[in-house]
This record gives sequence, structure tokens and C-alpha cells, in this order.
Amino acid sequence: SYTTKEQVKNNLINLLLTSPGERLLNPNFGVGIRDLLFEQVIDKETVLIRITDGAQSHLPEIEIIDVFIKREDLNTTPELHTVRISIHYRLLIDRSTDAIEINFN
Repeated sequence: SYTTKEQVKNNLINLLLTSPGERLLNPNFGVGIRDLLFEQVIDKETVLIRITDGAQSHLPEIEIIDVFIKREDLNTTPELHTVRISIHYRLLIDRSTDAIEINFN
């Protein structure tokens, strides 16, 4: 069984990796980050808005504290075209904080 903290983390990851329209009975679920990452220029503000709006709509048990988006290139890492998104959030039930990082190649 999961703890509340583990379940919330899994729910957030699921929300981020799901595109709107992907779930049959819940077509509004999802953030659709992958769609934004294939653009030539990544608008960090748009990504931030999608993440915070999606979390507010579908995960009312958390509050997004901060989102960091970093695009890697040859000068910083040998993995070309990698985007790292770190999300720091607070569980409202006990005010504890946690973070996730998702890497898109």
C-alpha cells in the first residue's frame, strides 16, 4: 500500500505525463507537457501555467511551490535535447514538502 505522500507523487507524475484527451472518460485530465517540448522554443511560462492549472484542477491536495525548467545542450551534458522539469510542491494535509524531477529526451 502507498502512503499519502507516495500516492500524491504518483498522481502528479501521471498528470504530467498524460495529454488532455488521452483518458476516455476524463478528457480534460492531463497537462500535455510533451506537446510543448517539441516546440523550437520552450515557453517556460506556458509550461508553468499548464502545470499549476492542472494541479489545481485535478490534485487539490497539493500546492505547487516552484517549477524549474532546464534545457540541456552539449555544453552542459552529453545528452542532447534533454529537458529537465523539477516541481516542488506542498501536501496540504500535513504541510510537508516534496519534489519530483522528470527528464524528457
